[in-house]
Amino acid sequence: MKIKKIYLATSIISLLIGGIIYLLFRSTDLYMFKWLDSINLLSNLQSYRLIVTDFEKIIPKIVIYSIPNGLWLFSGILIIKVIWWEEIIYQRIYIIFFCIISFLSKILQLFNIVPGVFDILDLIILVIFSFLEKIINSGLPHKKWTPTIVRL
Repeated sequence: MKIKKIYLATSIISLLIGGIIYLLFRSTDLYMFKWLDSINLLSNLQSYRLIVTDFEKIIPKIVIYSIPNGLWLFSGILIIKVIWWEEIIYQRIYIIFFCIISFLSKILQLFNIVPGVFDILDLIILVIFSFLEKIINSGLPHKKWTPTIVRL
């Protein structure tokens, strides 16, 4: 149960970090900023964006433009694992479906079907983050499985 809580917390933190990067460093021409403006939150956000303006020059472009999507994919994978904790088959189905949607959204940018700029680096980041949970999970302590012997 402790690992499940770690997964949930990590999912939330990953989602928040990706969101904060987007809110502070991405162009205000994106749709999400129009939405924020419609609920009168954009003006509040602008003051925070001004504070971090100098940091944008030293932060690698990969962090601003590619890492948020990887973090969101990672967050989604973890939350799926938490929701379907006991049902491995459902975990796998939903994770595969979620990854396909993430990858397709990037690939379809290449053909101008989905808004955005296609970048092969985005796909590489998605591949890395899609396997990140497996890498982390392999380092966690697990209960050793022992078969139950049924005696008649």
